[in-house]
Amino acid sequence: MADAIGQELNLAPKVAWRLALGLTQEQAARHYTERWPDHPRTNKHLSRWELWGPGRPNAERPPSAEDLWRLAQIYGCTVDDLLADSPAGPRSRQIRTAPDSRISSRPAMMMKPGPGAA
Repeated sequence: MADAIGQELNLAPKVAWRLALGLTQEQAARHYTERWPDHPRTNKHLSRWELWGPGRPNAERPPSAEDLWRLAQIYGCTVDDLLADSPAGPRSRQIRTAPDSRISSRPAMMMKPGPGAA
């Protein structure tokens, strides 16, 4: 499902996985904070992490390995899935990091957790 969303809208994998679950950045941050209350995160964290990636050397703060692992737990995928090249093609293509208005008309879709997901 995340691959299809990423391809259709030319999104980075971190964004496509979140949207495949029908989550806003705020909702994903809330899930993160509920599971790991000693490490609260906000939608600003998610925004910064979604902007970070290859070809964006000036991104403010990349996610830590632990943050990526935790996002993968929330999204039911692997860290490799979050860091993979865009499902839409090579990173040399322009990849949007935020959805456009086409998302708002899309119904929320839930994914089954991947193997080994908690």
